[in-house]
Amino acid sequence: MLPTDLAPVITHCRPRQIQYMRWGLIPAFINDPASISPMFNAKAETLAELRSFEDLILTSRCLILNRGYYEHERQGDEQICWKISPAQEYFFYKAGLWTAWHNPQTNEIIESHTMITCDPKETAVSKVHNRMPVILNKAQRRLWMNPSASKLQLLQLLQPCDASTYSITEFSRKPVKVPKSKNR
Repeated sequence: MLPTDLAPVITHCRPRQIQYMRWGLIPAFINDPASISPMFNAKAETLAELRSFEDLILTSRCLILNRGYYEHERQGDEQICWKISPAQEYFFYKAGLWTAWHNPQTNEIIESHTMITCDPKETAVSKVHNRMPVILNKAQRRLWMNPSASKLQLLQLLQPCDASTYSITEFSRKPVKVPKSKNR
């Protein structure tokens, strides 16, 4: 899945339906989406402080379904691509927020989402990247999708998942391209 692609999500207002939304949140209050960079990720640590996300935690939560993701790490002269996959389930269920942006000129509505990320702390993911998606287990998903959940309950879910939730495998390895020096 690449930024701005459509991705499968389940919203807390339609919990029994998979919808496809654009990855890269467009805040509903924006007049022109071209005036901002799409918001692909939202940091759990600052979620409650940013205007674009502060109300969405209570009104517009979603689960982003995903079979895995990739992280890249440079080790010496090599670029290693790691695949992080679900260990116990077919999908990861990542915590996200969504919104619908209305184009006043065309009446077009674009539903978009952002993925919530957290500090991986001392997990296996921390060895390859400094952020990871918030991946929710079944009990956490029930609370995340509960319309009666409090803001405090929801914010407490935004932690790294247990290491038994995922596996990390090497996907590819290739030499780092050295930029060609320009002759002067």
